[in-house]
Amino acid sequence: FFEAKQKLQQIVTSLDHFVLLPTQSPSIQIHENMDQITVKTGDKQYEFPKLDCKFLLIPATTAECLANYIYQQLKPFFSSYLLRVELAESEGSVAIYTDWKDLYGKFFLFTVFNFLEFPLSRVGSLAVITLRLRRDET
Repeated sequence: FFEAKQKLQQIVTSLDHFVLLPTQSPSIQIHENMDQITVKTGDKQYEFPKLDCKFLLIPATTAECLANYIYQQLKPFFSSYLLRVELAESEGSVAIYTDWKDLYGKFFLFTVFNFLEFPLSRVGSLAVITLRLRRDET
């Protein structure tokens, strides 16, 4: 599981200390102008140095969308495992994206045995990212 921790750390590092911009959001417009990024939403406009921005193919920078994004980045490296990515915004507020299903095809939303957990550092205002792996036995 060293490889899993290493891959997750790479993803977290690529997001940490950046302005995360959801390029698939219908409610914001993102414009590049040389070394500046202009973001418009409603009547507000924000400008950021391009080097401080990370463009993500997601509709919003919610914990749910970021959990899905991290899952999509990890899955190609761990195709023989079932994955569960959890992002805790605060105590008691956790977004989960997983491919674990029960016998009826419903997604597991609870912890099972035989997993390894990697709490890592902050991404923006998110508190904890946890990756759970379970060997796919289907």
